[in-house]
Amino acid sequence: MKRVVGKNVLESLTTGMYSNNKIIYREYIQNSADAIDKAIKDGILSKDDNRIDIRINLNRREIRIRDNGTGIPKEKVYNTLGDIGRSGKDFKVEKGFRGIGRLGGLGYCEELQFITSYNGEPIKTITIWDCQELKHLLQPNIAVDMDVLDVVDAVTKQRSEPENADSHYFEVVLIGIDKENENLLNIDEVKKYLSQVAPVPFNFQRFSQLIKVKEKLNSYSKPVDEYNIFLNKEQILKPYRNRVQAGQKEKDFIKDIEFFEAFKENGDLFFLGWYGITDLSGSIRDNDVNGIRVRKHNILIGDNHTLDSFFGSNPTYQRFNRWFIGEIYVFDENLIPNARRDDFEKNLAYIAFKKAVEKTTFKLRTLPHSHSQQRSERKILVSARQEIDKIRNELNKGLTSTGKDRILEKIETLEKKVKKVTGKLPNTHHQNSDSPKKNEDVLAKKTKIIKEIGDITVEVIRSNHYKTDRIPTSYSKNVRKVIQRIFEVIDRTLPEGQALELQDRIIEELQKTGNK
Repeated sequence: MKRVVGKNVLESLTTGMYSNNKIIYREYIQNSADAIDKAIKDGILSKDDNRIDIRINLNRREIRIRDNGTGIPKEKVYNTLGDIGRSGKDFKVEKGFRGIGRLGGLGYCEELQFITSYNGEPIKTITIWDCQELKHLLQPNIAVDMDVLDVVDAVTKQRSEPENADSHYFEVVLIGIDKENENLLNIDEVKKYLSQVAPVPFNFQRFSQLIKVKEKLNSYSKPVDEYNIFLNKEQILKPYRNRVQAGQKEKDFIKDIEFFEAFKENGDLFFLGWYGITDLSGSIRDNDVNGIRVRKHNILIGDNHTLDSFFGSNPTYQRFNRWFIGEIYVFDENLIPNARRDDFEKNLAYIAFKKAVEKTTFKLRTLPHSHSQQRSERKILVSARQEIDKIRNELNKGLTSTGKDRILEKIETLEKKVKKVTGKLPNTHHQNSDSPKKNEDVLAKKTKIIKEIGDITVEVIRSNHYKTDRIPTSYSKNVRKVIQRIFEVIDRTLPEGQALELQDRIIEELQKTGNK
């Protein structure tokens, strides 16, 4: 009995494969990147001249994706574009290797075309998929006797046309994008998606610190693949910039970047990662940059949530991934993207990768608390400085016995707070948490403030300057004693702020009448 592959597998490999329809851009781009790599290797294209052009025509509801890679020889077009799940690519070095990515566009348009020309051939070959007929044949009660190859033959046709023999390219054309997938034609959305996912260069003008990433990779002889990708003639660059929106801040600057890496047993680089150093005032609100992300061949695997679990199983820890920006470039050939490319296959290489990355992510999740503690300590010192100034001002205005006791109690509390300041700096991944570094500037301020607290304590204890000293001498000694008693009652009865304000007003009124 003849075995067959049912036609419905086509639906699973098209609309059923991806949760985000914009992934078709990634699939076609990675195929283009492989073709460009081969063209460079074959010497028909220089590395700097590689180009992938994406054109979105909203009026015609059409998308074109064209590269200047090798193209496909005429005699190989039928099998290359007609075979399903067989690509002939080497998964160890090439980006697309499962042979199903090119089918991604079938579920989103009326007609899908593949147009290609191979260097040295004076023709171009056009393969056309009738997507409307495909959807019709995939209905449950239609063409029940047809298998997957029968359906492919029924909905595809091919023709050749003259072309310049020096031309070499591959072009995907999606004609008649359906209404349900309108976002595929949204230029802003597509640009944002490509800037995060595609293997494009950094924008060093917006974030100059990232030149260090390129230099670090080059120092390991691991330059990352980059391609010149244009969307409606505008070049796509990664979205990282030197300031982000974090917490309540509109602008939190990326001051520097830190690296972390791991090596295989043979000494080869397993992965290289980097993350941005900010004030960690809150989670980063820019979803186009937040989260430590992982890339292979410089193509994003998953999204900004893929490594959340690397911060811990508890969701409270996982949210800290959103407090950072950064990327991990993996180089192990055994770390294999799964079919959806939303994660890696769960093999031994993945287990080793997760274990190695967690050495950094587990420390990163402690940084927000450490930075918060550091900010609190700075606030304590600033507040102490302000409080000493207030006490000195009150001392200059004169005290009551009750007021003096209150101030001495306040000074004692203030001293305890200041003495708790550690000046501890947050640990980065390369520091030993058992011997954290100290912020010498904070410790110097702490020492100075403790001395001032000691000085002001002595001044308050020795002070014989009472509030009634500001009352005009025209008032008798007995009157002054009565007023002093009134001030004592006010200090014992009212909150500090109200007591001081009322006493000052009484003195002002007495000064007015006493000087007449």
